[in-house]
Amino acid sequence: MTELNWAQLAQSAELADKLPGEGPVLVRCEKAEWADTKTGKKMIVSDYLIVDGPDAGHTIRNWQTLSPESNIAVSIFMRYIRAHGVDPVQIGDSTRIALSLVGQVVAAEIEHDTYQGVKRPRLVGFAPATIPEQVANPVVQTAPQQQSMQPPPPIAQQMPPMAPQQQSMQMPPQAPQQTAVQAVDDELSKLAQQVPAAAQVFPQAQQ
Repeated sequence: MTELNWAQLAQSAELADKLPGEGPVLVRCEKAEWADTKTGKKMIVSDYLIVDGPDAGHTIRNWQTLSPESNIAVSIFMRYIRAHGVDPVQIGDSTRIALSLVGQVVAAEIEHDTYQGVKRPRLVGFAPATIPEQVANPVVQTAPQQQSMQPPPPIAQQMPPMAPQQQSMQMPPQAPQQTAVQAVDDELSKLAQQVPAAAQVFPQAQQ
């Protein structure tokens, strides 16, 4: 025997014990398929997810039986199918009719009844739904986009324009230096001026 997941079973039982409140509700068909009743009649077994209100997220199973021998039963079944926006006459195929219910949002009423001593919710009064914006187009939050890394601008663009350089201070022109020849001439001129003066001091040396 394959071991059962008792934690998951306990969670399912706890969820079943939390009955959604009675009253009008919007539900979406999550699964639909044909099955046979105990008396051999055909029925559509479908799971509906509550999509609005305080009980959103709770799933309710529905059994819709087709009884061709009763006009009233057939009328109820046809209203059920057409509430999903599905035309069974146009489709004309039982399997496709059931599959066409999946994904459709409809209005219904939740009532409580008792099955084997346990109170449970059931859906009645299926009708076309006026879908609120938040149900038709749920807002999907996305992670904030990171800003793309941009390469830094070239250094030339980062540096502020430099102020024009001040003109360099100009030194006044210096007088050209005397050459060695001019220096010698100056010394000879000085000596020539000293010779006559020496002759006047010592006159006897000239006789």
